[in-house]
Amino acid sequence: MLKDDILKLLKEDAEFRKQVEEILGISFINVTLADLKDILKGLLASMDKLKSSVDQLVDAQRRAEERIAKLENAVEQLVEAQKRTDERITKLEESTKKLEQAVQELIEAQKKHDERITKLEESIQKLVDAQRRAEERIAKLENAVEQLVEAQKRTDERITKLEEVTMKLVESQLGMQNEIRELRKALGSMGKRWGRDFEKLIIEIVDELAKQEGLDLKYVNKFTYKDDNGLFGLKGVEYDVDLLIKDTKVYLIEIKSYVEKDDVNWAAHKFNVIEKALGLKNTIKMIFAVDATNLATKKGEELGIKVVYGSQSEEEEKGEVKVG
Repeated sequence: MLKDDILKLLKEDAEFRKQVEEILGISFINVTLADLKDILKGLLASMDKLKSSVDQLVDAQRRAEERIAKLENAVEQLVEAQKRTDERITKLEESTKKLEQAVQELIEAQKKHDERITKLEESIQKLVDAQRRAEERIAKLENAVEQLVEAQKRTDERITKLEEVTMKLVESQLGMQNEIRELRKALGSMGKRWGRDFEKLIIEIVDELAKQEGLDLKYVNKFTYKDDNGLFGLKGVEYDVDLLIKDTKVYLIEIKSYVEKDDVNWAAHKFNVIEKALGLKNTIKMIFAVDATNLATKKGEELGIKVVYGSQSEEEEKGEVKVG
């Protein structure tokens, strides 16, 4: 067959096989394969170079990642440091606010103390004036006593001959001299006794006012609460009131010689503190005073505190007091 013959010629006839290869382009393929081998060698060489470059890039990337990791760690440390700084600044701001509040409270307390001291000075001045008038009256009394002594001397001369009458006059004279000595002693000690007498006078007046309200102040007990933890104001402030229990009722009492509006506000604060400290409820709150202003009684009505007084003064809203 033709196929078998062609195959036989291809195997046996080299010239025929060459011609067939030229016709079919096999010789070109062989040449192309040789070129491809050279190209492949070049590609392999380029790949080796590329692999070396990639390795270098990998090393550079690793070093970059290490530097980035260190940078991220440094940034985290900076963030933590900033956070701690912010917390310290916040605490410092809170401490500053508390300090400013405490200073403001101290300024307000000092202002109230100054105002009370001013009023106390005015009261003392009034008492000094009263003392001066008393001394003037005593001086007049001493003058009258001296005139009586002179008159007594003249009487002694006239009744010298009457022994019995003279004896009585002598006894009278001795008694009068004793009285004069006592009077002079009283004048010498009046300065010391003045404060005690004034305090006794206040107690007597307040005691009389309390009796009019059906209360006996001899059963009053003094109670003092010290706010060590600053629950109701500044730390260490002491709140003192007078306690009286009658017919199962608890009375919270403040006793003063002179009361104005600010005193009523302070008493109300003290009463509230004592109620909370002792767990008291439905207490009866009262202020007894020798003299109270019209604003003090009005404020007492607003705060549920009964202000009992002996006399009343006029107080203006701006704080000036006109004594009536």
